Amino acid sequence: MLDKNYFGGPDRVPSHARRHTASVAVITAARNAADTIRDTLDSLFGQSFTDCEAVVVNDGSTDDTGLVAEEYA
Repeated sequence: MLDKNYFGGPDRVPSHARRHTASVAVITAARNAADTIRDTLDSLFGQSFTDCEAVVVNDGSTDDTGLVAEEYA
């Protein structure tokens, strides 16, 4: 969580440090899911409800799961 006091108060937070908080967070655990994580994220972001964020927990994958997830960051 961003500590607004670290920057001297909420009005002094640099624009790159400000972040919109989504209404819904979808957390997906993924291990060696490079073949399927793209479909998962495309499905999430293809929904009519758009105020959401995805959190992909890369659980020790040895394939390109992390790289695929980073494409969506």
